[in-house]
Amino acid sequence: MKTSTISRRRLRARIDMKSYSFRVLIEEDTSATGHRGYFASVPALEHFGAATQGRTPDEALQNMHEVLTLILEELLEEGKAIPTSDVTVSDDPVVTVTV
Repeated sequence: MKTSTISRRRLRARIDMKSYSFRVLIEEDTSATGHRGYFASVPALEHFGAATQGRTPDEALQNMHEVLTLILEELLEEGKAIPTSDVTVSDDPVVTVTV
C-alpha cells in the first residue's frame, strides 16, 4: 500500500472525527481502612460503566478519560450510537481544559 493511500485514510478518519464533552462528577471517598480517595462518574454513561477512582481529583479525572475512551471506542466498533443527552458534541476537534 502506498504512503499516500495511508495518509488519505488517516486524513479521512480525522475529518469524520467528532469531539464529545461529558460532565464528570467527582466526589471525595473514604475507604473502610480510612484512606481518602476520589470517585468519578459520568451520569450520561453510567449504564456503560463510566466510573473510576483515583488518589487525587486529577488522577480520578485522568482515569475517567481512559474509561471514556474505551467505552466510546467499543460503542463505535459495535456500531452502536454514542448517547448524546447531557453531552456536548462537536464536528470539529476540540481541546477542553479544566482548571
